[in-house]
Amino acid sequence: MVELPSAGRRPTIRDVAERAGVSKSLVSLVLHDSPKVSDRSRAAILEAIDELGYRPSAAARSLVSGRANAIGVIIGDPHRDSHPSVMDGIHTSTAAAGLKPLIMFGEREPEREQVIVDTFLELRVDAIILLGSVLPVDRINALGKQLPVAVVGRRMSPDAVDVIAADSRAGATLAIEHLIGLGHRHIAHIDATMSKAEPECLAGYRATMQAHNLPVNVVPGSLLQEGGESGAGLLLEQDEFPTAVFAASDLSALGARDVMREAGFSIPDQVSLVGYGDSPFARLHEIELTSIRDPNEAIGIYAAEVLTNRILDPNQPPSDWIAEPELVVRSSTGPPPA
Repeated sequence: MVELPSAGRRPTIRDVAERAGVSKSLVSLVLHDSPKVSDRSRAAILEAIDELGYRPSAAARSLVSGRANAIGVIIGDPHRDSHPSVMDGIHTSTAAAGLKPLIMFGEREPEREQVIVDTFLELRVDAIILLGSVLPVDRINALGKQLPVAVVGRRMSPDAVDVIAADSRAGATLAIEHLIGLGHRHIAHIDATMSKAEPECLAGYRATMQAHNLPVNVVPGSLLQEGGESGAGLLLEQDEFPTAVFAASDLSALGARDVMREAGFSIPDQVSLVGYGDSPFARLHEIELTSIRDPNEAIGIYAAEVLTNRILDPNQPPSDWIAEPELVVRSSTGPPPA
C-alpha cells in the first residue's frame, strides 16, 4: 500500500506515480494531455491526482516550457480613478488569451516599482504592463529589451516598448473649449504635478487658453481629493475667483467642489466645474460632474492584446496607440454669472 504524503508536505509527481503504480514520465504525459497513454493508465493517474490533491508546480512548468502564462501588472497609483476600468479591459483580454494577470502596486515610488519588476522577472512572467508608471524612461526601455512591455497611461516615445494612452492634451482642450463656448473667460486649472501623464493635460489647457488670448491660471494640486481641496484653497486667496475650474481628475474636482461650496459658491450658477476621468461618482445625481471620458476599458484590452501578440512574435515593431477622449456634459457647468 502506498502511503499518502505526510501532513504539511505538498504531494509531488513522484507521489502520484507511486499511488497510480506508473512511472513519473507517464504522469507527465497525462499532465500534458498526451494521447500516448492508455485509457486505463490515464484513469488511474487522474484518480491518484484527485486523491492526493496534487497541483502541478507553475514554476516547474515555466522552466520546462519557457512560459509562465502570466502577465505582470504594476499599477503606479492605486488611487487613480481610471485604473479599475483599465484593469477590467486587461482582465477581459488576458482571460481570452489564457493568461493570468499578476497585480502589484508601485505607490508612485520608482524604487518600489523596480523591486516589483525584479520580482516579476524572477517569476519568469511572459510580459509586463506598466500602468501609470513613474519609472525613468531609460529603465523602461531597458526592461523592454528583456521581455514584452506595454506602458499604459503615460506618453513616451516607443523605443523597445508598446505605448498605449489616452490623448489627455486633447481631453483638456475639449474641457476648455466647452467652458469657453459657455462664455467663460476666467478659467483656472488645478494641476496634478506628481503625475507623469498630466503634463499633457496641462499643455492642452495652456495652449487652448492662449489660442483664445485668455489669461492662464494654474495652481498646483494632485489627482486626489486633497489635491483639489488645496488647489481650490489657493484660488480663494487670489484677488478674483475664476468663473470656471478645470481639475486634472474627478477626485480633484470633488475636493475643489467641497471647498468652493463651503466658501459660499454655487455650482454652476457662480462657478462651473469640470473633472477628468468620468468616474462612477461623477455620474451620481447629487454631483452630476461634467467630465472627460477616456476609453479606459478599450485601452486595457488593447494593451493586453498587444503584449499577447508580442509574446508570440517578439520582432514586431513597437506600437504607439493614442485613444481619443470625449466630453460628457452634466449639470456642473453652465454660463458664467452676469
